[in-house]
Amino acid sequence: MLLPQVFPFSKVLELPTKVINFQQQEQEPLGEAWERVNSYNTTGPNLRIPNFMLLQHFICGLRPESAKYLNTATGGAFVFKTPSEGKELVKKDYLEPQRYEN
Repeated sequence: MLLPQVFPFSKVLELPTKVINFQQQEQEPLGEAWERVNSYNTTGPNLRIPNFMLLQHFICGLRPESAKYLNTATGGAFVFKTPSEGKELVKKDYLEPQRYEN
């Protein structure tokens, strides 16, 4: 089995922790923060983290100004969006200039 050679057990254990403990970095644009947290769930072995949980950890780990912007841009509370709506909104925001950050 090649899985242990490609994904060491320590790495498999580390990825869910990165999702759960996600924090947006200082000066990190919203779209880049999304790409980073999403990459934990899409690179490597299947973590089986449901989309709604990924989005919840994402919004909870954002800096306050980013969370406020995302909630405003979504017309309410981001956490009440479906996972597919949330992903589309974040992807759309990622393509726009980050003029609201800083």
